[in-house]
Amino acid sequence: NFFNQNYFSKLIDKVERFWNENPLFKNDPQFEENFYKMTDETYFNYIFSSQNDLKKKIFLPKFEDNTLDLGCGTGFWTNFFYELGVKKITAVDLSKESVDINKKRFEYKKNNISFHIQNCENLHFENETFDHVNCQGVVHHTPNTQKAINEIFRVLKGGGKASISVYYKNFLLRNYNYLYPVLKILIKYFGKNL
Repeated sequence: NFFNQNYFSKLIDKVERFWNENPLFKNDPQFEENFYKMTDETYFNYIFSSQNDLKKKIFLPKFEDNTLDLGCGTGFWTNFFYELGVKKITAVDLSKESVDINKKRFEYKKNNISFHIQNCENLHFENETFDHVNCQGVVHHTPNTQKAINEIFRVLKGGGKASISVYYKNFLLRNYNYLYPVLKILIKYFGKNL
């Protein structure tokens, strides 16, 4: 058991290091003014094809739900729930860099969002804390996926809902670091004609 825990601990450290060095959609060393707008548009237009499409495919929290955005990354879902009017949101990610980027989005907005750096395999919340758990594109990155699912179940209230997704062979997401610079150049020079 000790060797198993040590093995998973080393893997979690690798996952944490990777996401601290490569926060999703943040490819430029300088923080772009329109970064959040670009990431939101990417989700809406290329991953889900529209906000309406997203609302049909994902279980969304109700306004009064105490909501956990697990694996919040740079904040797309946190902001989406905020814009929907969800009253209480807890944003959690393993990556400090991602949590810091997510926090920055809300610096000047009055909100009821708390931010935490935590491992989804070992959450620091009481049992049955949340009415809704959102975990999009996260659990397949964890070394012990079953443990992450168990934690989601543990912190979810009886009768609550979880929305969990994984992605498989998405060419754009797998090759984002290579495609982003090319796309940026194309938009800069040909954006009006695309």
